Amino acid sequence: MYEPERQLITRDTLRDIVQSMARTLASQLANLDRLAAGGKPATFLRYKELREKYLECRDLIDTMVDRMVPIANMLPPNFNIWLVKCKLRALTAYAIISDSFFKEPPDTVSRSLGAFEVLSEERASFIRTLGYFDEMLMEAQVDDKTADALETTRQRIERIIAALDLLLMDSPKQLTVFA
Repeated sequence: MYEPERQLITRDTLRDIVQSMARTLASQLANLDRLAAGGKPATFLRYKELREKYLECRDLIDTMVDRMVPIANMLPPNFNIWLVKCKLRALTAYAIISDSFFKEPPDTVSRSLGAFEVLSEERASFIRTLGYFDEMLMEAQVDDKTADALETTRQRIERIIAALDLLLMDSPKQLTVFA
């Protein structure tokens, strides 16, 4: 059986890939910032689309972190700090979107069948986010001005969790089946 030659990725090629990913990330973050400034998502479907854009940014950052390990000395100084700041920037934009959405969500989100599960998952996600938020702050080595802006993001996330708690109280509970 014929096997094509395996191409080994050189360190230079890997550096080029990571730098290309950094450009893509910068573009995605700018787009996410614009979307956050665009106001409240009108529907849950639109909110989910915006959440996917946030998750794409976060996944791209995680992929870059994995790929940069063997070439860390070939990248600009403080590249890893830049990545942490990008993660915080993406989270800030997503928190703005989520805060505006969950302040007054459409009834389909809070009152429909299955809402309890959706809201519970969102709440759990934001609880996990708070868990690693402080860790990211320490890694990012932020100045006082940036720290103040990030404290606003923390407060936003706490408001989102509180809003989700209120919505969970009024949402239809999970159906159970008795055998």
